[in-house]
Amino acid sequence: MTMTIRQIMQGPVVTVGPDTTLQEVHHVLVENGIHGVPVVDEKGQALGMVTSSDLMTFGLDLENDEEARPAAVDYLAGLLEYSPEEARELTPAVRDHFAGRTVADVMTDEVITVDADAPIREAAEVMSQNQIHRIVATEGGRVCGIVSSLDLVALLAREI
Repeated sequence: MTMTIRQIMQGPVVTVGPDTTLQEVHHVLVENGIHGVPVVDEKGQALGMVTSSDLMTFGLDLENDEEARPAAVDYLAGLLEYSPEEARELTPAVRDHFAGRTVADVMTDEVITVDADAPIREAAEVMSQNQIHRIVATEGGRVCGIVSSLDLVALLAREI
């Protein structure tokens, strides 16, 4: 019997909406110790993905504000280290830069999904072909799980 994505996917999935503020998504990532979340509509269908890389790219786009740049770098380093004590609060420079901005401003709107009952091989192939580290599993068009490259490595390690 072929293993399916459902057997290794992580769920329930933490999601955000396109109107979620960047400050809110920052807290979602830090509090859950994750690097990315699917962006969903009111029906739970995937609209995109927002990741810590998206926040870093946007956070480092502080134009030529030399005083703000070190604060942004400190914040982003804390986010990457999953250090909630240090990364929980945004620095004033980053808070000002994120103010009024939403997930829709920074998300990747091309989300790649795979059916939860598809073979694991399909997830691995799609991730490899698209050079991505996570894929959204769906059931009836709704987000129901996430499979990351680390989930595939863990499966491989168990099988060796």
